[in-house]
Amino acid sequence: MLAAMELVLCVLWLLVV
Repeated sequence: MLAAMELVLCVLWLLVV
């Protein structure tokens, strides 16, 4: 589950940057 959350955060970060 944690991996999925980290993946989502990574995607969101990429979208922001």
